[in-house]
Amino acid sequence: MPTRVLTTGLLCLLMVFGAGGCIVTSLHPFYEQSQLTPAPELLGTWLQQDGEEVWTFTAEPERGYRLRLIDEDGLRALFEVYPFMLGDQLFLDVFPVSDQTPGSSPYRELHTVQVHGVLRVYSTKPSLDVAALDYGWLDRQIKKAPDSLAHERIASKRIVLTADSGALQAFLREHLATDDAYGERMTLLPATGAWSGSRQRAKKKNPFSLDPTP
Repeated sequence: MPTRVLTTGLLCLLMVFGAGGCIVTSLHPFYEQSQLTPAPELLGTWLQQDGEEVWTFTAEPERGYRLRLIDEDGLRALFEVYPFMLGDQLFLDVFPVSDQTPGSSPYRELHTVQVHGVLRVYSTKPSLDVAALDYGWLDRQIKKAPDSLAHERIASKRIVLTADSGALQAFLREHLATDDAYGERMTLLPATGAWSGSRQRAKKKNPFSLDPTP
């Protein structure tokens, strides 16, 4: 599988999951339709507690939610987000929206494959606390049991999951109680209740902000 076909999806997901290391990506969704659930508690603008990322969730009829993200460098990305439940645990499937940059060649789109990421939601009140499936942990699991989850290793040997949604679901369920299966948690605060300094940074950087506070 040529590396270039995954480039756009990986770069977009790095904005959500952090550029400090590799991320877990899948060709197929991490959810099945029966697990999809409304998550109105996500709606609004959130500010990263220990950084400058700004996340804004809006509802999309029949498409779950949209996440507009601005990172600490002012770079922007747009995602479709599908909340789903495994037992009583909330997860988010995150999927980058196709690049619609004016002037982009259609040939670029034809050679790009969008990939899915997954976030585990630990809390939505008073803060939004999330963590991504840990790539290093997954790599070790697959090295110990290569047939445990269908995957490919693309150039540079990074893992891309190719298992279908049912198999991904089973894998997530199996490791719900595995503490080191997930990376460091990110805490985001609602814009309305955040510190005034953070709120002012968000207003300067985020034209999508829903926070009415001047």
